[in-house]
Amino acid sequence: MLPETAALLPPAECAASQRVESAWEDSPLEVHGDSRSSLDWRSWARRVIIITLAIALASWALLRTDRGMATGLGSSLRSSAAPALPKLLSSGAAAFASTSDGSIVSLAERANASGARQPAFCKMKVDSPVLPAALRFEYPGEWRQKCRSQPHPPVTGARPGTDWCWEFVKRNGCYANHGYGTWQEDQAHVAVSGQAPTLEQFAMEPLGHPEVCEHKRLGATWPAAKAESEETAGSWLRRNVAVYVVSLPEADDRRKMISERLEALRIEFKIIEGVDMTKPSSFHTAQTEGLVPKSFNRSLRGVRGTVGCAAAHLRALRNASQASKKPLALILEDDVWLHAGFAAKLQSLVELETPCNWQVLSLKSRCPLGSCVSQHLLQVAPYGGEPGVCHGVNFGFFAMLYRRENLSFIRQHLERGVWEQKCLDVDVALAGVSDKVAYYAVPGVQQPGLVHEMTNFKSLRQSRNQLDE
Repeated sequence: MLPETAALLPPAECAASQRVESAWEDSPLEVHGDSRSSLDWRSWARRVIIITLAIALASWALLRTDRGMATGLGSSLRSSAAPALPKLLSSGAAAFASTSDGSIVSLAERANASGARQPAFCKMKVDSPVLPAALRFEYPGEWRQKCRSQPHPPVTGARPGTDWCWEFVKRNGCYANHGYGTWQEDQAHVAVSGQAPTLEQFAMEPLGHPEVCEHKRLGATWPAAKAESEETAGSWLRRNVAVYVVSLPEADDRRKMISERLEALRIEFKIIEGVDMTKPSSFHTAQTEGLVPKSFNRSLRGVRGTVGCAAAHLRALRNASQASKKPLALILEDDVWLHAGFAAKLQSLVELETPCNWQVLSLKSRCPLGSCVSQHLLQVAPYGGEPGVCHGVNFGFFAMLYRRENLSFIRQHLERGVWEQKCLDVDVALAGVSDKVAYYAVPGVQQPGLVHEMTNFKSLRQSRNQLDE
């Protein structure tokens, strides 16, 4: 079973803290002379009133937080007994956020350092889980050995001791239905052929607390954001989010589709040229540009599309960190469709559900490994059953939202995952370093959600991988 999330940070309740501080600042105590004995009865009365009000306000805020944690799952899950949220940090005196070097600081410290109050871009009353440890399955009884010795087809990169139950659930379950089912449905399907234990024998739960966010219907249910209208939400997006589209120059049909859709939604964007490793000298050019390290010297046979995709996203991360001062960056692939109400949904997700330590959000992640933290969000975790092996989970780089201040930090760890650990699929590589990068995602099972991948376009990555066959 997946381990419980452990608490690390101190208690957080910034709203009460801010109200208490303002009460003291707005009503300074009067001191006459140099001695406390010179305070008249009015000063003492004022002091008593201020302290009483401060205590009352703090108690009221804490009570609201406790109630919010108990009822925060929303009406769509209230028809049965309300499920428990993942173990988060208790409420108290400060909310936390990440910085450009990946460290965690309080929002108050970040505001003081900049000399100005900055938007949090998170739900400050939802405390941040710690970065997850690598997860693995602890099978009971005979399944512990059976999952290591199951007959299996040859798989590239497989090692002795591979967890074949997990491989079958991924490949014959989640991959086979394109990530549109739940992990329980995938395991139940695979268990029929004896390739994994039944749910009664051992529920694998690759996604912890699935009762919270692993529901198809949640993709159509979004709480109201601060925005009162889509127009207001659009203004929020244009003010705070720089939007980029990764696209190959010759992909005219894709570029036309995404451009028209973004224009219809009144979303400003910039095109970032993709990297086509089938063209002469493209690999050398990518190395010269610093997208592919000089030390990467493996054959491109069968991976031209995959390597080009990784290089293109690394170029997008670098450009996004330099091209705009907006606090958030949204990087889209050119075959993604943004659903109606996208801006309002995105604002709602960021402000009402996202923990303050987030650094990157995937707006659609298939076959996710991790733990649900809210109705529409899971915290991604790496798989630890076979350290150093690239595991195919958390698919999808269709629409990725980043804190701009963290882009260099994220790019550094993503480069290591792709080139040093040779996990060339960039989406899977990011999941592999989620114990270092605060990575959250919207489960792909939720429909319609914020975005979906257009199926009328063939995969350019796969078609380029197959050119050498």
